[in-house]
Amino acid sequence: MRVLLLLLAILFFSAAAQGRAYCPRVTSEHNADTTDLKRFRNFHLWKDKTGNELAYAIWQYLCGYETGLYHFYEVHDGPDPYGEYSTMREPLKMLNVYNMGYCGIFGPTVEGIYHGVGFETGRSFFLAKWSHCATEISYDNDWRRFLSDAAASAETKLDQWELQMQSRVLERIGLERLWLVSDGIPAEMQRHIAVTPVLGAGDAKGRAQGAIDEFLSTRPDARLAVIPDGPYTMLRPE
Repeated sequence: MRVLLLLLAILFFSAAAQGRAYCPRVTSEHNADTTDLKRFRNFHLWKDKTGNELAYAIWQYLCGYETGLYHFYEVHDGPDPYGEYSTMREPLKMLNVYNMGYCGIFGPTVEGIYHGVGFETGRSFFLAKWSHCATEISYDNDWRRFLSDAAASAETKLDQWELQMQSRVLERIGLERLWLVSDGIPAEMQRHIAVTPVLGAGDAKGRAQGAIDEFLSTRPDARLAVIPDGPYTMLRPE
């Protein structure tokens, strides 16, 4: 009898060891599949959206009362004594496990979510004067896509007129002829805001003068118009 029971036990555990393992996911029409960011990207509310419409739809979901993340308390994952290492910012863990944090946590978390659904030009950054962290994604010089998204949307975003005015200039002269000379904007950012940055040694005043001198040296008959009280300097070749 004991031999028979032992044999049955061996057969049972052998069969169990060869069985399939299942990991069920429970989703609904209201909740996206957050087990993987590719599945999250295919949620029915935004799977057919791109650009600004996609970013805005995901942002609304993350701010939703039932689906979103809560600004409540910082989360530490693990015993590391240094908060910058133990603070949880991993997107999937935040979406599935913790669901709360401060803005300093949510900035990198949301940046990771946007990157996971296909945006390659996003960043999170600290706003020192506000003691706040924010996330943004950019069109990365693709001003035509911005105009396309703006035309397809029934909603007008705050200050979108500024880039629309810049895009009107870009339509006429092109990216390579719209120069920006600035000491207040980091050089790397200038490369991603639909302008041709005038970089190099010296301050903005010196670089601007150098660019003008170089331009006039190849076009001695060109005229230079300066608007003292405004932000614009225009070069017009004849």
